[in-house]
Amino acid sequence: MKIRNIILSFIIFVFAIGNFRCCEEISVLCDLVVDLFQTPEQITIGQSFNILADVLNQDSGEKCDVVELANSTYSLVEVFLENSNGGWDLAGAQDYLQDALEVSEHFNLEDLITINQSGNYRFDFYTDSPQTVDERDENNNNASDNSDGKTPDIKAAMRKTNNYAFYYTYAAPTPDGRATIQDKPIVEFK
Repeated sequence: MKIRNIILSFIIFVFAIGNFRCCEEISVLCDLVVDLFQTPEQITIGQSFNILADVLNQDSGEKCDVVELANSTYSLVEVFLENSNGGWDLAGAQDYLQDALEVSEHFNLEDLITINQSGNYRFDFYTDSPQTVDERDENNNNASDNSDGKTPDIKAAMRKTNNYAFYYTYAAPTPDGRATIQDKPIVEFK
């Protein structure tokens, strides 16, 4: 009985020391993740539509670190038009001030955009686009939606993180057949 108690005490001691060592050096970092990014799959040129994005400062879960306030930064939306060679040309971009986020707090972005030329478009969304927020895990996942097999072609390093998402949209001609709205930029942010 005495040996059993000694062994049990030793196991509890080892377990306690192991847990203490795990949390001995506590990291205090935030972790931003793109929870949602969405545009309509098809729009008609000249008509405004919403883009939606949601960014979360996620908690650490089971890890031995503490999530802190994610300082204010910028999110970036870039709009690319597919060219005749199958590549992508930048058609427009917009920065959005992202407020500081407490643990488990969200930043929601909703904006109206108008496309004035028909074609295939790719919308790229980056949270913390200037990379000013130190994060616990810059490479823990890649958020994307409606990828249809096409591979993004710029900012490759950031695209491997959870700070990036993309979406494809087709801009159809107007009902009367016009493929371009004259005297307007290709992309207008409201």
